[in-house]
Amino acid sequence: MACGCAGIAMLFSGQQEWAPYMIFLGAIFDFFDGFVARAFKADSELGKQLDSMSDLVTFGVLPSLLLWMLFGQSAFDPAIFPDEWNTSDIFSQTWYGTLPVFAVTLGAGYRLAKFNVDTRQTTSFLGLPSPANGIFFASLFLALINNSFAKSIEPYIANPLTIIILAIIFALLMVSEIPMFAMKVKGYGWKGNEFRYALLILSLPLIIFFQFAGLSLCIILYILLSIIQNLVKR
Repeated sequence: MACGCAGIAMLFSGQQEWAPYMIFLGAIFDFFDGFVARAFKADSELGKQLDSMSDLVTFGVLPSLLLWMLFGQSAFDPAIFPDEWNTSDIFSQTWYGTLPVFAVTLGAGYRLAKFNVDTRQTTSFLGLPSPANGIFFASLFLALINNSFAKSIEPYIANPLTIIILAIIFALLMVSEIPMFAMKVKGYGWKGNEFRYALLILSLPLIIFFQFAGLSLCIILYILLSIIQNLVKR
């Protein structure tokens, strides 16, 4: 939760380029908090609730604000975002035109509340985990400000309509009933972990060749592998 708050503060204090890293740091804490709690025998119902509240701030609110920053509002920093990204489109020039990006926050909020009362998600997930959502948009943001996309593709990715479509798609993925595997494993053998290892192996070249954009591609790969795993099980 502290990481999410720090990221939000960075967005509105002229340090936009550092805010996405707070999502990455928050994801690391989110991955290991369960291990630490069990190691110290400190896991509790209170911890479960705090975990979801923290996830909402770091992987729901902060990603939506990252997208909002891409629309050229008053906090828009021309030193980071090129002027050509500003358009006369209704999405980027009106306050109500930017509201669809907060579908990410709403989707994350619904998903996290559902997760706390859903007994079916003890070993895997139903719907896209909110940390994966946060990592996708943090990586997308960094890829855009660091020109990690090919010049021929970047105008389409930085388009306000594209950003809104992505926000809605990922919000729907978070509240969906699509089974998705968790990265926490009980054993390290190949059997039963095939798709986890496939994700790790295929993610490496994506990150090497596409840099920040590669991290966003890794999340898309995770979604596709989860769908393939479901088809194989059937």
